[in-house]
Amino acid sequence: MTLALLVSFAVCSSVAIPLSGMLIYHDINDKANDNNWKKIFAALPEACQMSLSGAGLYAVVVALRSSTEVYWWYNAVVLCSLQLSVGNNLARILRTFLHPRWTIWLIYVLTVLTALDILYMAIDAEAISTTTSLSLMHLAATSSLSSALLIRELKKHRDSGALQSDRAFPQLLRKFIAANTVPALVQMCGGITIVVAALATKSDDIWWYRWIILSCAATQLLSCLPFSLARIDRHFVGPIAIRLRTVRSTLTANSDT
Repeated sequence: MTLALLVSFAVCSSVAIPLSGMLIYHDINDKANDNNWKKIFAALPEACQMSLSGAGLYAVVVALRSSTEVYWWYNAVVLCSLQLSVGNNLARILRTFLHPRWTIWLIYVLTVLTALDILYMAIDAEAISTTTSLSLMHLAATSSLSSALLIRELKKHRDSGALQSDRAFPQLLRKFIAANTVPALVQMCGGITIVVAALATKSDDIWWYRWIILSCAATQLLSCLPFSLARIDRHFVGPIAIRLRTVRSTLTANSDT
């Protein structure tokens, strides 16, 4: 494994650790949640993400001290870390906008199960680039779902009539949308590039696909920045839902008359 790839992966993991730490801090100090157990469960996924990033740094140190190149752990750590980051981001969006609790738990369960599947495919040396492209396309679909939910919330805010009185919240939502759309595009383009290259060369041994999954993991960190630096507070969301229900009931009453 090249030195440049190891150093780039170490930098990416070093950035992911403080971002996860900031998210854990926000979860623990969430004033809207008085239940300590709920705070712990909310911070647990990010703690797993931080632990995986730390394991990646340890693996880099071991690889630098080793005289032989080891590839299997790189695919497993990067893809599993990417899967956890995408799943945690989607669950955090659902939790922020007060979606049903069962949907959040469903996302966590699917994230863990898919991560185990990705781990098996990453360790398997046969058809590694093909399975990597499928994983990236799956992650791109999940990131696109996060963007779609945020766009839906922005549309709700516009329909509620609060756009003139509150301009900060739509601007913050647009930052969230951009931070989730860019990783989705990178993941989709990366998956397509790997498949096209494998078909063009008629070979599954594409060494540079490791740079593609690393770039996907790096851009996925963008989705953590808005939550870490500028959180969406829950008191913004509640009044929007109330106004939406009032507007809909008014429209229904007018249509009946």
